[in-house]
Amino acid sequence: MKYYMFNFDFFSKALSKLFLASALILAVACLATSCSHPSGQAFEPQELIPGWKKETVHITLPNYPVESHPPLAGWKIIYWNEAGGDLQFLAPSQQEVSITMEKNIPAAIVCYPLTTMGDNTVSFFHPAGCIYPYSTAASWEEGFTAETFFQLAQSKSVHQLKSSPLLRFNWNRLTQQVTKKFQQAQEKGSVFSPWFLQQELLKADIQQGNASTRSIKQEALLKVECTELHQEEIIATTPSEQHKSPAPLYYRYIPLGQVQENIHFPKTEGYTLHPENAFFQMDQIVSCFTKKNQKPVLVTIGIERYTDR
Repeated sequence: MKYYMFNFDFFSKALSKLFLASALILAVACLATSCSHPSGQAFEPQELIPGWKKETVHITLPNYPVESHPPLAGWKIIYWNEAGGDLQFLAPSQQEVSITMEKNIPAAIVCYPLTTMGDNTVSFFHPAGCIYPYSTAASWEEGFTAETFFQLAQSKSVHQLKSSPLLRFNWNRLTQQVTKKFQQAQEKGSVFSPWFLQQELLKADIQQGNASTRSIKQEALLKVECTELHQEEIIATTPSEQHKSPAPLYYRYIPLGQVQENIHFPKTEGYTLHPENAFFQMDQIVSCFTKKNQKPVLVTIGIERYTDR
């Protein structure tokens, strides 16, 4: 018969190792359970985004040229970021608007000037705007950039927006390029509006993440001399009714001001009305129609499309 000596020292060391291993496994299990819990501090900011941290931003409005443009009735302010959007209306005397934003998350603030036309208040002129957090001062030059951001963002869900190229796109660069084109046109004595650009091409490139300076292409423009227009179409009676004078025409892009010697707008096929072939005139909105071998004529168009924005 064989006898075996029980090695208590060996057993003690083995038990010690087993205890440490068990404790380690238990600790890892507890840690995993704690981290996966909704209230775990380590993951709390991510679970609460969007909206985990907000700040109130004061957006300053641009100067509206009251001396040269139709009376200002107020402002329509809209914005959109990854948490959603909002709408505010301001009195014409207000110079800034306060908005609660997701801190440091890019957002478009779009500011439409509302003007008086007879008994109506219309949103005819293109907006000013800015892209937070890069700027908090709305400008006419940045209005196109802000509106483009807004239109692209509102077509996406919050989840889609967070993972889209929109939040990483260089909006400042786009504004700089658009402003540069406007300045170059001014120096050459020509006309340029950001809304003359091929917007669908630009939007598609931005969404696909491959926008470049090549994405900023202008539509072919049609130029019509004002002297060719039927004068009876642009004659308006002054308040005194003692004499008649041509009623001024205003471009939709505020920095362009009044139409001077020529009207410029993008070419269209047939009589399709391009959004930029619309001009503010006294108490009506008109567009220019041309036909081969005939003088161009200004035609009044319905203001309904400009009163429900």
